[in-house]
Amino acid sequence: MRLNELLGQNLKEDALETSLDKNVEILGMTADSRHVLPGYMFAALPGSVVDGAKYIGDAVKNGARLILAGPEVDFPNGKLPDGVETVLRDDNPRRQLALLAQRFFKFAPAQIFTVTGTNGKTSVATFVDQILTHAGRSSASMGTLGVKAGDYQLPLEHTTPEPVMLHAILRDLYALGVVNLAMEVSSHALSQFRVDGVRVNVAGFTNLSRDHLDYHENEHAYLDAKARLFSEVLMPGGIAVINRKGAKSDFIEQAAVKAGRNIFTLDSENADLTLSNVMPHAEGLNFTLTYQGESIEVQTHIAGLFQAENIALAAAMCLAGGLPFKKLSGGLASLAAPAGRMEQVVSSPTDAACYVDYAHTPDALANALKALRPHCEGRLICVFGCGGDRDKGKRAEMGQIASHHADSVIITDDNPRTEDAALIRQEVLQACPKASEFGDRREAIRAALEIAKSGDIILVAGKGHEIGQIIGDKIFPFSDHETLRGLVNELTVGEGLDD
Repeated sequence: MRLNELLGQNLKEDALETSLDKNVEILGMTADSRHVLPGYMFAALPGSVVDGAKYIGDAVKNGARLILAGPEVDFPNGKLPDGVETVLRDDNPRRQLALLAQRFFKFAPAQIFTVTGTNGKTSVATFVDQILTHAGRSSASMGTLGVKAGDYQLPLEHTTPEPVMLHAILRDLYALGVVNLAMEVSSHALSQFRVDGVRVNVAGFTNLSRDHLDYHENEHAYLDAKARLFSEVLMPGGIAVINRKGAKSDFIEQAAVKAGRNIFTLDSENADLTLSNVMPHAEGLNFTLTYQGESIEVQTHIAGLFQAENIALAAAMCLAGGLPFKKLSGGLASLAAPAGRMEQVVSSPTDAACYVDYAHTPDALANALKALRPHCEGRLICVFGCGGDRDKGKRAEMGQIASHHADSVIITDDNPRTEDAALIRQEVLQACPKASEFGDRREAIRAALEIAKSGDIILVAGKGHEIGQIIGDKIFPFSDHETLRGLVNELTVGEGLDD
């Protein structure tokens, strides 16, 4: 793309310092100097750990033709460094990178559905994709579980990719013929302007509770980041779909209204779409959805009361995106839970149901345990831990929640990272002193299986779909799913040998 085409007409007159012909081709862009190739733009972004400005020299050596930098980046004697032909200045280089990435890659699915909130993003995005696909609409999903478009799959390092990768993926999905994309948007992505420039048609809100306070200054900053999706990113004329049953939904709705966005609401009554008669049963959930005077009775094989809200929000987003109400029924009946989201993996040798869930926040853990209680004829056994180098304030809170809602609690490790794993466990145990403790997660799961009886339920919480345990700066292979399956097989064989 030519430089003048990339930069467009919306730059300040003094934003560009150049000796370069504006008709020159810019061949790519990156914020990592190691990935710069001849003809690229390098974004020298400020960071909490690394300042991209320090790597301008490396980027130039690798062939960078254009440098994007903040106004605070100085050059010796006020002159461009040798080899630097053009510098683009911007007060918010992160946002400018996102806008330039959109302009560079150009193409994206025609209708983009986004969802944000503390809990439920993955489920909602997955359900939107499944509903639209069942209705015959070309659809894909993007988020914690990666990018999925039919047989096409791409793992992601972050829930919401950095803007250059994000817009490259959007272009690739467009090339695959994808028309609708259901996409998770994290608070990190919103605070770092990763999704600015994405043409968002529908934005959904699940709920907000304590999380990521190791990154955001406080809960208000966390809420403000979430609100950006509805007040700034959602395109004019777009529709904000608000789950009024979710905590802090009033703040999000007000932000969307103030920004002039259209509103579509979900609640138990007095809303565009109402959710009622929620009944858990041994096979899943039954509930009623009502829209414009018409109702449908929904029967799903997905467990967990909280999933009724996630399914209803996904349905509301599809309605807001133009799907007729009568086309919801088939898709809702055939929904499958995303990997690691209230997923029944196996039954123990004693016929106790074993679930894996990604619950790693206080609210999510409480919801998961409360959701399983109606399905539990015996004891509810909970295995979980808390991550290292993350919000320490939630550890005791999660211990208290587990102690209150579960009959038996086993504390173990969950990505201790660079912290002392034993100290993390002790912080959790302070609030549930009767819990058992196993540092080895495999042994913790084994202990749960060994005490489980028929009618009991085991919940292994925290890791969900993850396939690694982060210890120090290394990732060791570990899957709650495979560990459960392997141990059940091992214990079953052991019983057979004893007979």
